[in-house]
Amino acid sequence: MKKEEIDEAGETPKTSPNHKKSVKKQVDDEKEQKPSTSKDLDSESEPKLTKTSDKSTTKKKEEDSAKEEEHSDVDMEKEEKAEKTHLDFLQYVRRTAEHEANIVRSAGQNVLHFSRWRRSVK
Repeated sequence: MKKEEIDEAGETPKTSPNHKKSVKKQVDDEKEQKPSTSKDLDSESEPKLTKTSDKSTTKKKEEDSAKEEEHSDVDMEKEEKAEKTHLDFLQYVRRTAEHEANIVRSAGQNVLHFSRWRRSVK
């Protein structure tokens, strides 16, 4: 067994009035540091949502969805315009190719007629 220190008044450190006061002070300090109820824990850990924040969040979501719809409409218009431009370009190429083919055909016919004419003149 350990011998406990005995002070001049004949008391051990654990039974002295000063020791009891210091223990009581430690317990009080711990109570002040910790919240006393579970409600306090919840309120400290998460901020409360108010109706105004819900309204602003809803309004922001509505604005975002409206912007997305606008952008999708603009994107659709751009795609349609690009498609039309591409189709117009393809039509232009086809017409140009047909025109060139007609020129070559007519040139070939001209050569054929010229060669026949030359034979007939001889």
